[in-house]
Amino acid sequence: MVEDVIERLETWGRLLSDLPPVDCRRWTPLRKSRVVRAVRSGALVPRAAAERYGISKEELRDWLLRDQLAGTAALRVTRRIIPRVHEDRSAVHGRPDAIGAERSASES
Repeated sequence: MVEDVIERLETWGRLLSDLPPVDCRRWTPLRKSRVVRAVRSGALVPRAAAERYGISKEELRDWLLRDQLAGTAALRVTRRIIPRVHEDRSAVHGRPDAIGAERSASES
């Protein structure tokens, strides 16, 4: 019984010493996984983790879920590019639609 408590405290100590710095701004998958492991083990309470690192509870919940479903690799974030939709292609390219101009020239 006492040995189990000592072992748990030693594990928590290792997990807490592996945590990223409090002022961490660049979140790599490894850093996220260290926070996730500390939360899952009980060494760090979710609310304390969110406050410590200035992240939302929802973001931490997302890390926990992604890690659970697919491991550390799932904690990698890729930038999403949202294409802009323009009705007038000339607004995108700064010139009339070249393809449309070629079509109308070949049709005449």
